[in-house]
Amino acid sequence: MKVRPTFFCAVAILGSVCFGCSDGKQSLQPTAKTAPQVQPAAVTTHKVVDELTDLASVPTGEQKAPVAIEQTAAVEKPAPAEKKPAPLQNEYLPRTPFLPPDQVPPSASLTQQKGKSFVTQRATMWCIPSSIENAFRYVGITDTPQEKIIAGYCKMYGDRALGSLRRGGGLVPTRGMNDEQMAAAAKNCYFTNGNFNTFSRAAVTTVDLKSRGLEFEFVVTQNRDQFIERMKHAIANNWPFLMAYQVGGGNSHIVSVVGYDENSVRVFNPADGKTSNVPLSKFSPNPDFLILRPSAK
Repeated sequence: MKVRPTFFCAVAILGSVCFGCSDGKQSLQPTAKTAPQVQPAAVTTHKVVDELTDLASVPTGEQKAPVAIEQTAAVEKPAPAEKKPAPLQNEYLPRTPFLPPDQVPPSASLTQQKGKSFVTQRATMWCIPSSIENAFRYVGITDTPQEKIIAGYCKMYGDRALGSLRRGGGLVPTRGMNDEQMAAAAKNCYFTNGNFNTFSRAAVTTVDLKSRGLEFEFVVTQNRDQFIERMKHAIANNWPFLMAYQVGGGNSHIVSVVGYDENSVRVFNPADGKTSNVPLSKFSPNPDFLILRPSAK
């Protein structure tokens, strides 16, 4: 069954926490038994970028015919052993061979080899676009700030993109605005169609991911164990991983996962620019997440 999330933003006051997008789903609560499943359950996966260029794999060595030493020789030289292809890699991600799920280590963290330091969100409701900007920065794309991503979103939804945070609310028309004006208007608005799916689609209109061999993958998991398994697999492979969690009132906040170990998950919060460890016993993510990863064949 496909899950088509619909997110709505709302306003509340809770320190400096940004209320991102709510999908109306219950968070995945910890259970007494949290060991990863041997056979993963089915997931709903949506690739945001279709028909992307496949990564170039290293060709295998050619088999050479045996060469005789002399016409009278009774023994021939054996053919050289066939070369195995090198592990699949991508120049825009840290050069770590891709690990299959059954080889994920008990602890791992993003290495920040290529990307710049993470940034904070520049308005109250901007946790999704700022987290996508951080995913881009991690893989070395530093010319696509959150304002540009928001402008791409506004162009997709036009006068239905923004809702006013001021008393009385209502939609905020963006027709006729340039990119800078759209971003300025969004500082006092919520995103009427804001979620992982819509913002990742908007982001790929501003960045040529195809030429970089990259794509977004949007996934909705069936349970908490499956979520943790996919999260660990992404981080172990140095793939930016964005997740959401409930903050009350049906609202969610978006953060970047930057590491994990046997007892906790380490996240970067764009609301205050801090990283923190969340004990696995209290880890209750929403079931959906977004990965920026190399294009699948």
